[in-house]
Amino acid sequence: MAKNKKGRRNKPACHSVKDKDRLTTLPNDVLLNILERLDTADAIRACTLCKRMTKLPAELSRIVVDANSFTPNKVEPDLLTLSDVVQMNGALAAATEKLLNFRSQQIALHQLSLRFYLRYYDCLTIGKAVQHAMSTYNLETVEFTILTEKQGECCEETHMLCFGKQFRTFLAAFPDAFAGLTRLQLQHLHFAEPDIPNLLTTCKQLKHLRLFSCLNQDDQAVLRIEHPQLVELDINYGDFDFVELKCLPKLRHMAYVHWDCHGDPLSFGDVPLLSSLSLTNTSAGWQKNLRLSQLLSTIWVRPECPKLLGPVFHKLQRVSLVDVPEGCNIDWTMFILEAAPSLKEICITVWDHWCNMKTEEDRREEGYCDKTVVDWVSSAPDGFRHENLSKVTIYGFQPDDNLVGFVRRVMEVAVNLEEVSLYDRKARAAYACWCSRSDQIRSVSGDGDLRPEAACMERVLKSARESGSLNLSNRSLREVPKEVYNNLDTGAQDEKWWEGVDLQKLILAHNNLEVLREDLRNLSSLVVLNISHNNISSLPAAIGDLPLLKSLDVSSNQINALPEEIGFATALVKVDCSNNRLTDLPVSLARCLELSELNASNNTISVLPDELAGCSKLFRLNLEGNKLVTLSDKMFMSWTMLTEMNADHRADSFFPWGICFENLACSMQVCYYLNELSKLWTLTYASACYIQGTMTTLRKLLLTGNPMRTLRSSLVSGPTTALLKYLRSRLSSDEGASGSGSTPTKDDQIAAARRLSLSSKELDLSGLGVTSVPPAAWETNDVMKLDLSKNSIEDLPNELSLCSSLQSLILSNNKIKRWPGTVFSSLASLSLLKLDNNPLAEILATDLEALSKLEVLDLSGSASSLPEPSAVSKLPHLKELYLRRMKLHGFPDSLLGLKLLRILDLSQNYLTSVPEGIKDLTSLIELDLSDNNITTLPPELGLLEPNLQVLKLDGNPLRRVIDVKCWYLNANGLTPSLVPGKDRLSDLPDDVLLNILERLDTSDAMKTCILSKNMRATLPDMLSRIAVDVAAFSRPNHRRLTLREVVRTNGAVADLTAAVLEFRRPEIPVHHLALRFYLRYYDCISIAGTVARAMAARKLAAGAAVEFSILTEKRCGDCTDDDLVYFAGQFHTLFTAYPAVFAGLTRLQLENLWFGDSDIAGILLTCKNLRFLRLFNCKSVRRSVLQVEHNHLVELEISHGNFETIELVHVPKLQTMKCQGWISYLDPLFFGYTPLLQSLSLVDTGMSWKNSIRLSHFLANAPSLHQLNLNFQSEKIWVEPEGWKRLAPVLGELRHVTLVDLPEGCDIA
Repeated sequence: MAKNKKGRRNKPACHSVKDKDRLTTLPNDVLLNILERLDTADAIRACTLCKRMTKLPAELSRIVVDANSFTPNKVEPDLLTLSDVVQMNGALAAATEKLLNFRSQQIALHQLSLRFYLRYYDCLTIGKAVQHAMSTYNLETVEFTILTEKQGECCEETHMLCFGKQFRTFLAAFPDAFAGLTRLQLQHLHFAEPDIPNLLTTCKQLKHLRLFSCLNQDDQAVLRIEHPQLVELDINYGDFDFVELKCLPKLRHMAYVHWDCHGDPLSFGDVPLLSSLSLTNTSAGWQKNLRLSQLLSTIWVRPECPKLLGPVFHKLQRVSLVDVPEGCNIDWTMFILEAAPSLKEICITVWDHWCNMKTEEDRREEGYCDKTVVDWVSSAPDGFRHENLSKVTIYGFQPDDNLVGFVRRVMEVAVNLEEVSLYDRKARAAYACWCSRSDQIRSVSGDGDLRPEAACMERVLKSARESGSLNLSNRSLREVPKEVYNNLDTGAQDEKWWEGVDLQKLILAHNNLEVLREDLRNLSSLVVLNISHNNISSLPAAIGDLPLLKSLDVSSNQINALPEEIGFATALVKVDCSNNRLTDLPVSLARCLELSELNASNNTISVLPDELAGCSKLFRLNLEGNKLVTLSDKMFMSWTMLTEMNADHRADSFFPWGICFENLACSMQVCYYLNELSKLWTLTYASACYIQGTMTTLRKLLLTGNPMRTLRSSLVSGPTTALLKYLRSRLSSDEGASGSGSTPTKDDQIAAARRLSLSSKELDLSGLGVTSVPPAAWETNDVMKLDLSKNSIEDLPNELSLCSSLQSLILSNNKIKRWPGTVFSSLASLSLLKLDNNPLAEILATDLEALSKLEVLDLSGSASSLPEPSAVSKLPHLKELYLRRMKLHGFPDSLLGLKLLRILDLSQNYLTSVPEGIKDLTSLIELDLSDNNITTLPPELGLLEPNLQVLKLDGNPLRRVIDVKCWYLNANGLTPSLVPGKDRLSDLPDDVLLNILERLDTSDAMKTCILSKNMRATLPDMLSRIAVDVAAFSRPNHRRLTLREVVRTNGAVADLTAAVLEFRRPEIPVHHLALRFYLRYYDCISIAGTVARAMAARKLAAGAAVEFSILTEKRCGDCTDDDLVYFAGQFHTLFTAYPAVFAGLTRLQLENLWFGDSDIAGILLTCKNLRFLRLFNCKSVRRSVLQVEHNHLVELEISHGNFETIELVHVPKLQTMKCQGWISYLDPLFFGYTPLLQSLSLVDTGMSWKNSIRLSHFLANAPSLHQLNLNFQSEKIWVEPEGWKRLAPVLGELRHVTLVDLPEGCDIA
């Protein structure tokens, strides 16, 4: 095209004014009509052609979005990769969100149809948008077609199990979205037992359901389907043993393709409107033929007599027989014509397509039966005539004797035949179109005056006449049918009235009834009457004319008063009148002497009649939510069988305390709900003892919700012994004897401890009161820890030397007088020895020579056993030494040579000074000098500051606190010097001080600020980096903390976090916040609450780095699966309590948790700003697949999980990946969309059952790697050598390789 002088292209001559954009001339309603005939994605693309049409997509009343509309160019649907699916589904989710969320509420939306893949984050986006649309628009049709990434034979059972879990998560997350669905199509899902009933219950408006290749958790499962609205059901390739259509009052079309069961695949219950049935199956040799007279379905069909088929085929109008095998005589199909007088059209397809054909050998191997000829003989000797058949169609027709003969016979029988259509094999496509149209045909069910609802009611009444039980709940009844009041006497004429049963059980719950007639008295045999959840305002007096009535439920109505005649129903055992408008209860109710359960909750009752005291058999009473003021003493005196009473909510002065608890002492399981008792302010020790003493069988006492000022600690701990003694005194002699007989003996306790030691390697025989060591101590020679404390042992037997594996021996609180040198000399592995509180004699230097590996020694409380000065030097590896209550008058100089000593306890002695040589104990982290006579401390004690964490000096007569000292290094940087009195830190400028403090842990920085008044006043609030670690409050290098230490240190973290953040000014924001704490409920809530308030007050800078490292009380090796589940429950509570805090995290480290199906995905979804994630010993359902999708994650580390594989589906910013210890024999990682991945680290111990990794296949989707670290743990080499041609494409960018822990002796060539 030529250009003009201005450089613009000249328009072609053919473009005239008349040929301008003709779409712009069309009115909007015409354009919308055109656009709504397209897929919505195509409609939006079409709107981009004209500026005027850009606003039309927001006015569409029909939205149809299909994931295949976003397929990348030139990619066939069968060749889609995972990246393609991610891209397509993401585009669909984004389009759906924009179309539904940014649409005007004034524009009606009638139809919404979505076809998408089952991917977690996209499903969340779609579900949220659809749920919003349902609450905004009056949608008539909503359809979900949910696809899976794996299709056909590629989808294995493990994949289906994963897809089933994802669907359950989707359903549970958006029940309101599924509640409005009218059509749902699912595929390749593995359902658990309650999944399908739960799905049908949730999808209340569902009209069409299709299940394709869906498995069930249980083998030979029975699928029972009940749904009030379902019209069409399609089940393809399911593994259900039996499908029971139990109650589907609106079902019209049923299709079942391929069943594997031996018997009938279907059972028809209440399906009054079923008019179309399609059955497709390839008959196997072990499957039996079906009798249509028994099944009502469709060569696995056995021809039957018209007398049997007539009742089920008398309304049949159209029949389709598909894929009848070629060469098979089809005369047998004439039995359908003979049994279906109303038949108008029959279609038969005779076809063996080449791609579906099997060789005879394949057929035998796969269990197919032979293509035998089905014999049929007409039941009419002279033949029969068909009056209504008008059309016969045969596809795959061949001019052979079989088909030609069949057509001739049909033409002879069908006297009114109008059309015969015969197609050869080339017309197969035409048949497919005919089938698609025939699926939409609705055959007429025939003439008749009886409506479906009336017919259904008649069947229910007929069943009630036989069983005596009538259930008419949930039927929207406005009045009770007159047949009910007549005791079902008006039966059909063909019924045997003398075999009927009087009505005994009547359920009318959940209807719209407003009145019950006095004709109720006709039901004299009624035992159970349930009219709950209706609009009844009063009960008829005829309620008293039911002498056999035992259960009466009138709850959730609008009843103002119960009739006095109710007292004549003396057989009443249970009465429920809750949630009504009652102001009192009738006095005549006291005549019901058999009354045992009374529920009158949530009314306006202010007083109970005293006559109710006559109901002495009452054992359950619910008076919650009334206006009761008090109950009389007479009632509690007579209700001796009362075991449960609920009387909470504003029950002022309700209980007569003295009588109530005393007279209910014989009840077995009393449960009192005494909430909001305004006069219950303090539960004293005396009242507690009185309550628990008189109510000897009390199991639960709930006092929640009361404004109690305090609960005495003595109530919990003090009276336990006294109460136990008192309760035992109340037992009879026989009971006491039987109870004492159940106490385990010492031998039983020893045997139990021995059994436990087989797995734990720890034998606990403490507190048994034995005088000698039981033989169980040495009979199990692999015990590593033996606890014999709190006994009366005087000597150790020589047999104990057989315990060569013993590492810890605890002999505290015994009567050992002589050092057992013979035994100890044989325990070469002993590292811990506790002999405190024993009357030991002096320990010689030779006694300790055999314990050269000892690391912990406790001799406290044995003053005469003080070792000789040279004895301690025989223990070079000693790390902990406890010498409490040893009557020491001077610091033992021999201790100064223990260079590895970390804990030294010299408390409760008579020390007066500390030697200067204490500075040589450089490894000391805890020094306990409390309760001595020390008056001064040497300045050299300050040299222990780098490691010393705990210094206990309480209980000493110190004259003064040590002056503040300033430590600095001399010019040579080697000799530490002490210059007392001078505060050189104050001379430094604030920016320098802040730079120094921010290099420390915040707890150390706070301690440092105490040294200077200027620093203490201002600097803590100016820190831009806050790092609080629980380890800063515990003893260094102390791996195992006790529960008390965990509680103490975690509380310190919570307190310091609150102190630093709560009083900080927003003008100086925090740029880096790192917290490391234990997963303990109250501390976690306190820490997270503090961080949440800081975020809300903008005390954290925009884009601040926030890190949580959450530890557990138990280490990885000590955690059982139950511990992981318990810790996961605590984490879930924290996570759900403060989602906003986790949303702001940039780094998260978790350990020892058991995740549910969707927990990790929920964490990734909530933590939107996460850059680093570490999961250590975090597990899930075995052989589960962990899918990771996150837009900002940069570094991911997963160690010792039990995931079968980790799929990095869509992590666009991931740069570093570490995976340690996998359990799958397959490749541990799958790389999806990770374009920036540069560093990969794999650590694993190669097992014999694991496959070797082929790097060319494993790293095919990660070609940008720069660094590769492989750690083989000194075991099998799990990387398979390959040629450079295969590896070059994936390792072309590699710059650094690290191979760690190669096994010795292995050829590394």
